[in-house]
Amino acid sequence: MKRFVDSRAGGCCQIGGAGRRFWKGRALLFLLLICGMGKAVVVFAAPQEALADTLLIEHDVTVGAMVSDRFTWRDASNQPRVAALAHNDGQTGPGGTRGGELREFRYETAGGTRIVGASSSEASGFGYVVSHPDGGEAGIAGPNPSAPGHLLTGAFTRVFEGRHHAIFRFTQIYPRYCATGVVPPDVPINVPVTLDWMFSTGRDHPLWAITWDLSGVPVGTLMDDSRAPYGELLFDGAATEGDHSVITGVGWGDRFKFLSTTSPVVYDSTWTWNAPNTIPYVKLWTTAPDATMGTVQTQTIVQQDAGGYFGANRWNTTSLDGNACDTNFDGDANHRMPCDFNWPYQSINYVPSLDPSTPSVPTNNTRLAWGTNFGFLGQGQYLIHGSMFYGGPLPDTPAPGYPKKSYSTFVVLGLHSADPVGTQVAQIETVQTTTLTATMGSVITTGPAGINRTDTVTYAPGGWNHVYAAWTFEAAANRVDANFDVGAGTLSNPLVIVSNWTAGALPGTVRFNDATLVQDADYFPSLRAGSNELWLTLNRNLTGATNRLEVLPSTLAQVVLSRSSSAAPTTASTTTRVDGTTWGGWSGGADARKGVSYEDNEANAFSSIYGSWTRLDGGTGCGPAM
Repeated sequence: MKRFVDSRAGGCCQIGGAGRRFWKGRALLFLLLICGMGKAVVVFAAPQEALADTLLIEHDVTVGAMVSDRFTWRDASNQPRVAALAHNDGQTGPGGTRGGELREFRYETAGGTRIVGASSSEASGFGYVVSHPDGGEAGIAGPNPSAPGHLLTGAFTRVFEGRHHAIFRFTQIYPRYCATGVVPPDVPINVPVTLDWMFSTGRDHPLWAITWDLSGVPVGTLMDDSRAPYGELLFDGAATEGDHSVITGVGWGDRFKFLSTTSPVVYDSTWTWNAPNTIPYVKLWTTAPDATMGTVQTQTIVQQDAGGYFGANRWNTTSLDGNACDTNFDGDANHRMPCDFNWPYQSINYVPSLDPSTPSVPTNNTRLAWGTNFGFLGQGQYLIHGSMFYGGPLPDTPAPGYPKKSYSTFVVLGLHSADPVGTQVAQIETVQTTTLTATMGSVITTGPAGINRTDTVTYAPGGWNHVYAAWTFEAAANRVDANFDVGAGTLSNPLVIVSNWTAGALPGTVRFNDATLVQDADYFPSLRAGSNELWLTLNRNLTGATNRLEVLPSTLAQVVLSRSSSAAPTTASTTTRVDGTTWGGWSGGADARKGVSYEDNEANAFSSIYGSWTRLDGGTGCGPAM
């Protein structure tokens, strides 16, 4: 059954009695209350008509022959994007996939909607796990020691479904068949894996996050890498693999940026690998049509190691400095590009159609993955990418590969000419120059080390939750007054997570640099039920030292009381709110009695200037007729 969860419809509520209905989340609302012989008209100051649609989530729809959840959101240009995630709880799809992956992605181009579908190979879809042993371990005979994770079933959870934000989670057990030492394991070594996909209005690219839980495996048993997220999507919009255009280029970033410089990319392409880099990424692209796909990490390579293997001896060089792979190292011929086993992130280097022994033949395969050194999974300490042991220029530098390993990346699809991968890399570079402060509420400086984890790490920089690529604050009395000091670059459409948000409602006021913002146009908010969190994407570009953000609770339902009467009030009245401000007051004439009162949703305090009146939360009932 198809189920729609559209947060634009907040529900229809009945407020005791005939005709007392209102629709939450719509435009201006009116509630007519009949009370004795008098009447009151209650006017709710709700948001203006939305300029950006809220997130649309469709449960259990069939996409590409697989039952999926489909997410439609508006990107940074207020254009629709669509992602379909195939369920992994038992179905079998094309190529033998069992789901747990992105099967379709849509975005807008000048020529219309580009539909990016999965390939039909065993590697089809994107975002599942793959891990390789280093080859020196003893293994169980028979099973593929690096099988694609989407060939296995698991479970899924709809973690968070908000007005503008959503988190969808896959879990599964990933078996490992090789162990260190000379004696192979008797049974598979099972490693629990958690994968999250996060979607946000105002952002182009979904976020993908992983946690490998090795805590049930004795430390040092595994000597594995991580190549997730892994898969194949026909990112140029082709309907079939045969129709996909030839891959024009490949690029990646570890401590330096690598870029192929002749088209199409082949093993004998020229290249540069000499521009310093801090944010790990990998990408492929085509030029006809104009398209690219890549992944970008949410942390620096120093904060979270990425990339691997033996190619770092060519850092800070180009193909003009000589071939990167000599004869007999990679097939029958030497060639300019690094040997296939020395690309720091797996992509097309291992696909059969790009053969090092025929280094001038291109491919149209779209495989894209990640990469780390061996021991990243399983060892108490492993050597990071670029260490001297692997031929790199860095001293042998250890990092923990146990008991849990987590990281997050953006999954980027778009026009190659617009360089969306480079733009996302620049965003994470800008993050690293940004300093948060708060005069109301506080900056959160520690948090979970990864998805589905309770252990914590210190955020770097302070307030940057790298797990979901968000800036984090703790509210004080449901208020935040904060500043973003952006040291370099432009911080675009930042996602803010406010914890300790106990108001139970969206904010009443959000201001940026003292200007009041319009909900669903200037900012995109969601309440995360059960977590006391407010998620908010700010639809602004932040530069320089002063970028003040104020988030205030919903103050008010404005109530106008009126009745023809010969009596008139003779005194003024006000109500003191918990924050010390005052609201209310009478005004009237000889033939009218009028009043204004306010409800403070945060304090649950309601005052009527004349008697008491029915509140939406079921509080005080009608007062005397007027």
